[in-house]
Amino acid sequence: MSIIFAFWASIACNLIVFGMFAYACARIMRYEKATSGLDWQAIADITGDIGALKRSIQRLNNRLNGLEKTSSAPDAMAELAALAAAQQNVTPINQQQRVTGG
Repeated sequence: MSIIFAFWASIACNLIVFGMFAYACARIMRYEKATSGLDWQAIADITGDIGALKRSIQRLNNRLNGLEKTSSAPDAMAELAALAAAQQNVTPINQQQRVTGG
């Protein structure tokens, strides 16, 4: 009885492996079909386009980060005003001037 179970289990495993193999072959054929028209010049163009796209996205992210930082500017301005008001309350210490020289 256990030999029959082992036989059918091995048949099932073999069918699963064969299905995975057929799926892998189909993916490879689809990849080959998609890239059959590419030459080295096309690959270089795609690489350049990707580099330009990365720079554009980075520039946009920097702009967006700059906008986020300026949105907190009123808080910074209020803090500067409070700092200026606090500095006006400080009285300078007058020290006697010493003669320096050689």
